[in-house]
Amino acid sequence: MNLINGIDIMLQNKTEFNKEQHHRNIETEHKQIIDDAREYIRLNSTKKISLKHVAKNVYISHSYLSLLLKRYTGKGYCHMFHSIRLEEATSLIRNTNKSLAEIAFLTGYTDYSYFAKVFNKHTGMTPKGYRQSQEIENCL
Repeated sequence: MNLINGIDIMLQNKTEFNKEQHHRNIETEHKQIIDDAREYIRLNSTKKISLKHVAKNVYISHSYLSLLLKRYTGKGYCHMFHSIRLEEATSLIRNTNKSLAEIAFLTGYTDYSYFAKVFNKHTGMTPKGYRQSQEIENCL
């Protein structure tokens, strides 16, 4: 009886190990899909690309990509799309003397007012206020 119980325990432990390993593999795969989607958006951020378009290019359905984004980032596609565009915009504001309207255009926003609205929503300050805060920081 002890031998059978020992074998049973070993099989249970092996099954649990396999389940944990499988779960880790799925997590890694999901994170890679999100990374691939982010990279695709980054490379095409000046274009107007939809969730469906991105999903097609990372080889999954748009509904599954949406689910993964919510699960792993807590945010939806639009938030991620604008965040990636704004990462580039904040870099240009910090590192160039380009006009804010030009930066808006270079990052895919054809309407400066809309760019300023999205920028303010994501950063808590206007593009002009952000540039001024960076200028003050650079003086210190």
